Amino acid sequence: GTITLEGLNPLTEVVLLSRDIGGGQVEVQVSEQLTGWLLISELTNISAEINTLNLGSPVPTIRQATVIGTVRANLRRGPGSGFLVLQSLEPGTTVIAIGRNDSGGWLYVNASGIIGWMSASVLDVDGYEMLLPVIKPDGG
Repeated sequence: GTITLEGLNPLTEVVLLSRDIGGGQVEVQVSEQLTGWLLISELTNISAEINTLNLGSPVPTIRQATVIGTVRANLRRGPGSGFLVLQSLEPGTTVIAIGRNDSGGWLYVNASGIIGWMSASVLDVDGYEMLLPVIKPDGG
């Protein structure tokens, strides 16, 4: 099946299959049964021109994130400090990051069933948050 590849040994040889539309990821084949997506920056000794690969669609990425800092962090209705606060979360609270705004400065998260936006600066994301899909926020 197709998965997001993590923890491959360095110097593992892979076959490049396709690229994402943004050009930041490539779909690779590790073995007959295993394909997945990697950041281009994680690859070395590339023997193909990335731009000539067919376009593919990376698997949707969701990442665990933890509230950091020493004060409560706000979960908001939209991506900005002017939006209504839905909930304040204690440091150490775990949320699921399911998307981001265009710049990646705000993440769209699920906090125990309450879905809203949090500033990326108050979250420690497991993985690279810019791989999350861009979510267009509802109006204020």
